[in-house]
Amino acid sequence: MTTPITPTSPSVAPPAVGVPRLGPGDTHDGFFLWGAPKAGKSGFIGALYGLSRGQDAERWTAHPKDWDDPHTQEMVLRAHEELRDRRNTKTGVRDTPYRPLRLTLRKMKAGRQVGELRVALVDPAGEFSVDPSHRVSTAGKTLYRQVATSHGVLWLFEATPDGAASTLDRLLILEQLVALIEAGRPPQLDLPVAICLSKIDCLSPERREAGLANPTHALLDHLGTT
Repeated sequence: MTTPITPTSPSVAPPAVGVPRLGPGDTHDGFFLWGAPKAGKSGFIGALYGLSRGQDAERWTAHPKDWDDPHTQEMVLRAHEELRDRRNTKTGVRDTPYRPLRLTLRKMKAGRQVGELRVALVDPAGEFSVDPSHRVSTAGKTLYRQVATSHGVLWLFEATPDGAASTLDRLLILEQLVALIEAGRPPQLDLPVAICLSKIDCLSPERREAGLANPTHALLDHLGTT
């Protein structure tokens, strides 16, 4: 796996034989939030700000003093307000590139900072991940190239209220992995991908506690037998 020099500088490896060379406009220096509409991508951003004012023993936070520009400030505050009010943030499908949110994340433990990470978070519309017509559009192909050559992906799947397996999510993840591999540097996807189950507060108390105790098992239960 290619290791970038810094969290916000793209690393472009030489293309394999027969694979078109990727130009500067085809790569991206950010970390992508990925998933279907309402999967909780914007909520993740809002939660980072909420945790900066929380009392959790160990947490990653995004404090206003660590936001780089007015655009990042506006979007993080909006995401937090809509998360607090349990409203869904609509990102919107567009033909133009999604502007990254540039900020410093700080890891807090027992009231003191123990780490930090400079990031550029990108939150594209969920329709690109679930709708084949958006995926194969010109904007979709450009977005998939950028995701496949970025610094990483946080891929969210929304928990089902009854905890039942989601056949649709299992099919979608296979389709999208193939599309991302084809958009990047075949024959493999050369970037870190974290696959997470989101909105676990909608689960029953028993399932929620079990998911917190064993996140991997909860995710595999959600995706079902492959």
